[in-house]
Amino acid sequence: MFLDVYRFSFEWEILDWFNKIDNPVFYYFFNIISQFGGSIGVLLIMTVVYWCINKEKGVKVAYISIFTIIFNGILKGFVSAKRPFQYENKEYLEQSKNYNFLSDGASGTSFPSGHSQNSVALYSALIKFFKEKKWVVISCTILAILIPVSRLYLGVHFPMDVLVGSLLGLITAVVGGWVIDKFYHKKYVVFIITTILFIPFLFIPSMTKDVFKGMGILLGCLAGLFLEEKYVNFEIAKSKKVNVIRYLFGIALTGIIYLGAHVINHLDVVLNNDLLLKLSNLLTHAIIALVAILVVPYLYKKLPFLKDK
Repeated sequence: MFLDVYRFSFEWEILDWFNKIDNPVFYYFFNIISQFGGSIGVLLIMTVVYWCINKEKGVKVAYISIFTIIFNGILKGFVSAKRPFQYENKEYLEQSKNYNFLSDGASGTSFPSGHSQNSVALYSALIKFFKEKKWVVISCTILAILIPVSRLYLGVHFPMDVLVGSLLGLITAVVGGWVIDKFYHKKYVVFIITTILFIPFLFIPSMTKDVFKGMGILLGCLAGLFLEEKYVNFEIAKSKKVNVIRYLFGIALTGIIYLGAHVINHLDVVLNNDLLLKLSNLLTHAIIALVAILVVPYLYKKLPFLKDK
């Protein structure tokens, strides 16, 4: 049952304008841009920072991203708002129905926009921790603007969804960035407190699988960080060539686990049982996080072709 949320007339006008300028070039462009705010895009970027650029900053960026993913899921659980194309006679607004291409990621409810909130949080965090690199600041700023716009073009969110989502993402990046930056020396305490704060929401029936996904990633990261620091303690390779090889290997292995989790979470027996679906998403995403944080770095130190020269 959707909660009735007021929609301003100008929001419909903006969505209709985007719909009128639809063409294949715009669609493919905005769909690809939108992927950089989805789970795969976030995974690709977080891992490249953690594995190949700066381990500490990778953990900080991951914390901010995980926090905002869970936060967004909780808000959506309380405000189960319809997407634009779910309103009567507005089905035409969903652009993906006209094309056979990548998914638009519109699987949950509408308010606030998850892609907008998650992307603004992620790219604001990258700007914060890599502000000395102009190309990072410019590219992240462009993506933080274009991804929310892409959600409007694709017809899967209202303007207020992306506006509020973007604002919450920025707030998360600022506040969460300050917390993890100031208390990084006690990062396990920060992760544990965050986990304790979010656990009660798992018992609220209206919470969706996205909250469980985020909690799985959070728990997997907490366990992975502790075990990696205690038993592995890998270092970023000095060789760019080795870093490229490491990244390709790491993302291939993590990608296989990710695809396996996707298959499991889309089995009929899982989809037809709400509790099983939630627990399955929690467990599989915890495993994905463990692989990225612990297993991949372990293999960096054990496999000869992944060792730094």
